[in-house]
Amino acid sequence: MNATTAEWQRLIADGHGPVYLRIVQALERAVWSGTLRPGQRLPAQRSLASELGVDLTTITRAFNEARKRGLIDARGPLGSFVAPPQVELAQLVDLSMNLPPSPGGSQVAEVLRRGLSSVLTRSDAGNLMTYHVGGGSAADQLAAAQWLKPILGRCEPARLVVTEGAQAALSALLLALTDAGDTVLCEPLVYPGLLHAARVLQRRLQVVDSDEHGMRPDALRRLARTTGARVVYLNPTAQNPTAHTLPDARRRALAEVLRAQDLHL
Repeated sequence: MNATTAEWQRLIADGHGPVYLRIVQALERAVWSGTLRPGQRLPAQRSLASELGVDLTTITRAFNEARKRGLIDARGPLGSFVAPPQVELAQLVDLSMNLPPSPGGSQVAEVLRRGLSSVLTRSDAGNLMTYHVGGGSAADQLAAAQWLKPILGRCEPARLVVTEGAQAALSALLLALTDAGDTVLCEPLVYPGLLHAARVLQRRLQVVDSDEHGMRPDALRRLARTTGARVVYLNPTAQNPTAHTLPDARRRALAEVLRAQDLHL
């Protein structure tokens, strides 16, 4: 009997439940402790049954269960070997995006079909697939002004810039409103895209103290004075990644500080 088998006997004796499961548990603990290493060949089943004093059926059942758990690999006539560790590469919790669940049923697909059909009746498909004017065409700006009107009131189309997405808009704003080394004030938890843009463009992010209602106006006023920051990044509705929404009173209090300190939001 070798040292490894002797160790198995001790682990099996300490285990609980059916003998075949205690053998599997002993195998697991031997792998975790490093007694058995990935790629190491295991004793033949008949030999192991004889050394452990159990019947061959028990060993076969234990090896089958060990294979199901990914502990060993069976290589036909070559025998069984300790399997390499299985690494779970899937990200279990992704806080980089804050997306609402899609509506169930065929509602979304039907809305998309109607929307695309409407667009194609007014535009040429080839034109839609080519490059467009930087910042948006006059038609784009007019459409954006109409879309924003219920929220912001009348917007002058010429003052609007259409971007390819939020990341492009963030980078453009940082380049337009700040210089390398400048401070940008933000919440404790922010959209990861801002972290990337600030790092690449060499802007410094400074966290403003917050409470259960969001960014604190007094903390914003204090940091604006002490850091000389000119820009504040704030995600007031469905904040990414917390999904928190600022109450109306807090929005008004922050707006007063922004105006008083001449800050860009």
